[in-house]
Amino acid sequence: MINYISDIKIFASCILREELDLKKVKAEKIKGYRLKEALAHSEFKVIKVQEDEIRPTFICKILHEENHEMYKGYNRAQNSILEMCILVSRLGIIDINKINKEMNYLRIAVEKLQTKMISLFGKNLRKK
Repeated sequence: MINYISDIKIFASCILREELDLKKVKAEKIKGYRLKEALAHSEFKVIKVQEDEIRPTFICKILHEENHEMYKGYNRAQNSILEMCILVSRLGIIDINKINKEMNYLRIAVEKLQTKMISLFGKNLRKK
């Protein structure tokens, strides 16, 4: 199952390993569930796995796809939180100095357009 989402708190919570109480809906073609908040979802079957220590590749066959809601985009602060999530996921892969430099730059956008939730996620991601 692939859930296409736009809720920044879901991305940040995954990186921070924080649990969210996300509502689920039964899948159409496979045994399992999709996120109720998903903009769209794809149900698939894994055909082959190409093993790799850092980044394995999964070859899949799509069994069902469905759109639920239109993507409305991100504001600058939300986009910055998403970029921070990507940087944190690259710890140990990208040079830490480059990550710190980018995090400091992104912090500016978060602070300028902050909401309480976005500010908290930005602060916690920088701690990682």
